[in-house]
Amino acid sequence: MSRPAAKLYVGEVWHKRWRPVTHAFKYNVLYLLVDVAALDAVDKAARLPRGLSFDRFNLFSVHAKDHLAADGQPLGDQVHEALQDNGIDERADRILMLSLPRVLGYVFNPISVFYCLRRDGSVFAMLYEVNNTFGAKHLYVFPVDWEEGGSIAQHGADKKLHVSPFFDVAGDYRFRQLLPSELLSLGIVYRDSEGKPLLSASLQGEEKLLTSKQLAWQFIRLPFLTVKVTAAIHWEAIRLWWRGISFVGAKPSSARRENSVA
Repeated sequence: MSRPAAKLYVGEVWHKRWRPVTHAFKYNVLYLLVDVAALDAVDKAARLPRGLSFDRFNLFSVHAKDHLAADGQPLGDQVHEALQDNGIDERADRILMLSLPRVLGYVFNPISVFYCLRRDGSVFAMLYEVNNTFGAKHLYVFPVDWEEGGSIAQHGADKKLHVSPFFDVAGDYRFRQLLPSELLSLGIVYRDSEGKPLLSASLQGEEKLLTSKQLAWQFIRLPFLTVKVTAAIHWEAIRLWWRGISFVGAKPSSARRENSVA
């Protein structure tokens, strides 16, 4: 039985700032869970419905150059290199990537997740690729110890990338998520140096049948999704500034690829 090149998840992203003022917002999203081997393959049109393409313009598309080093090297090779750089010698039998797709050619991914699977389907490592709106990114790499019967993973790391102009590069992140199946659940808590929460964010979704009809409906339901994600980030920043929250730093210098491990 052939493996699907991609799966579709539809859901909601929620953000809440805890201090010095409480501020929350949410928006609807559409994510794709992509088989990296299919994305890296020469025949990028294989097993994809109309409306979705790999490395080609479409209503929805996923482009390898939007992730990791963007230097033309296959994503699978880059993932294995990042694992080795962070002391994880095991080689993945399969790599899956969770990310927002491009919509009519545009995308901004605040976070993408790479899952490294063994032959039996178990996940032994995860990579979180975090991007900011200044064009910089950071890759957090974790070995995975599954909890509660092998469905929940938790890990943490010191913050390494300037993401919000209202927070300094200090404190740490706590990640918690379910292994993607019919449901998608990812939670992130950003804490200060004393372990007190500053910001919480979550992604919740459910799998939908990936068909041309479903993609057309989602495009109608969420037109210009990725533009709205970027616009929402800037709009909420304006609202915080209007409430008197001051910037903590200037625009950070870009760093195309960095790795860290918890």
